[in-house]
Amino acid sequence: MALLLVGLLQAVDDLQGGVGITQQGKIRSNDQRKIQRAMQWDGDTIQMDGLRFHDPTSLFLEALRYSPWATDPDKVSFHLKLSPAKIAQRSYAEQIQEFLQGVLQVTDWAEIEQLNGSYYYYIQNFVKARNALLILLASLPINETAFYAVDDLDNLLFERIGEHFSLSHLPNRPYTYNKNAAEARQLEKEWREKLRANWIKQERVWLEQALTTWVYALGLVDLGMENQKLVSVRLSQLGREVLQQAAATTDSVAAPNVASAEGTWIVQPNFEIIVYLDRITPVQLAFLERHAERIQSQQHVAQYRLTGESVYRGLESGTTLADLLQQLGAGMKGDLPQNVTVEIKGWAERREQITLYHNVCLVEFQNNKEREKALTSGLEGQRVGERFLLRKSSAITPVASLEVKKIDYSSTLPVAFTLREDGLIELLAGYSDLLIEGQLDQWAERKGKGKWQLIATRVQTALKAGASLNTLLDFLSQRAQWGLPDFLRLALLSWGGIATKLEMESVTILHCPSNEVLQTIEGSSLLRPYLEGRLSSELLVVKTARLKEFQARLEWAGMTPLTSLSVKKLRG
Repeated sequence: MALLLVGLLQAVDDLQGGVGITQQGKIRSNDQRKIQRAMQWDGDTIQMDGLRFHDPTSLFLEALRYSPWATDPDKVSFHLKLSPAKIAQRSYAEQIQEFLQGVLQVTDWAEIEQLNGSYYYYIQNFVKARNALLILLASLPINETAFYAVDDLDNLLFERIGEHFSLSHLPNRPYTYNKNAAEARQLEKEWREKLRANWIKQERVWLEQALTTWVYALGLVDLGMENQKLVSVRLSQLGREVLQQAAATTDSVAAPNVASAEGTWIVQPNFEIIVYLDRITPVQLAFLERHAERIQSQQHVAQYRLTGESVYRGLESGTTLADLLQQLGAGMKGDLPQNVTVEIKGWAERREQITLYHNVCLVEFQNNKEREKALTSGLEGQRVGERFLLRKSSAITPVASLEVKKIDYSSTLPVAFTLREDGLIELLAGYSDLLIEGQLDQWAERKGKGKWQLIATRVQTALKAGASLNTLLDFLSQRAQWGLPDFLRLALLSWGGIATKLEMESVTILHCPSNEVLQTIEGSSLLRPYLEGRLSSELLVVKTARLKEFQARLEWAGMTPLTSLSVKKLRG
């Protein structure tokens, strides 16, 4: 929970210009993708402790947008009013209470992943349902150990609001005028049964989804699972503090920010940081999110990497070099590896050597000869690199006799190249800007005029020099004509040290279209020694070493399998 909130806040804080809002009032999709990558949520659906959570980016960004931490949510963009470090200094209970104010206003996300096509849902009713659920959880008896059956919670909600509330629409109450008492009772009974049946299809599904997504992700409940199905819940210690305002105890999850005496993380010579999440304080977590790049996180451990870019970002936020080294060392309760200290100091020194110009006019020439010709003709300016000229005047005005192309680098830049799955990059015909070739040279090998190739060694060299993998992913996603191919993205993550786990083995497959035949073969004591197991509802895996014996057994029974499978070909 702490990592989720601090990571979200830091990702938003890192966005230049804040989180953009479209004219339709939606969060800009490009910014949403950036946050999703920063949070390391691979795809629109993630697994959180084995639970399916669809599109968490939309939910949490919208919640942040309407929380007390954000500026006006109805303008063209929103920013954080406070830094992530300031917010992290508050207790967990205070953070969740304020963030919930935003969750309860979200209307662009629904707990039910695929809305049932037979119902029309009123999105505003999801907001009402969330309020009802939090009221129900807050009304549970104050008991630190008792779990409550989801069936009971569902019945309580239905008894309380079932006659008056639905996510879609309520069946019309029966018309009992001119009906005798028995007929009226029967009509009421049938109506209530229909209400309950509709509730089970809609609201009960919503309840389970809510409990296993945002309610659980924010740490409000502990879940009781049986055979991967939710059967019971109880308020967590944090949930009692947030919803019931229970007094915080000495071992409260909202306790003061006191670092562990055992050390919170290990800084390794390869610049990676192994973090123990059960020991870290919110302030320490905010420090890491600001000064290091998160690689991956699990339930109890997270992995970060120090890079030149992440250190630069931290120093730009106001941290001094001395504070950075001191806090890194304090977190591990020991001395930093010598090479890490030396490299961080080098990154900091290079930062001091950079001169940043605002609102300048930079003229690009085809080559140095053309630039010198322009200078001879009376054009004034300072030479920059091989082909550029920095105008002395800050006024950005066209230069007589020169072809002028204006690019606003503060806004979203246009697509610049095509990108294939094998990493081949090719500039679009006629495209140029001041940065594109240098950016491509940093990550890829030149393969001729206007062509580059992404390869593992080149990418890894850039990362070792302090570049950020997230920067490369963002750059390729935004500037490639059709975006970053998924397979190439996997390759880049692997080259950057984020391994993709795969398993492969050569096997022999027996295809049985008839379920009866498959079950008979699978259940045969004579044939079972030749089988590895079932691959799907129609496929059995045969032990390759005993294939000939298995074929002989089948042929004895009058069954000779074909030697090839009918395979559905992939479409290009």
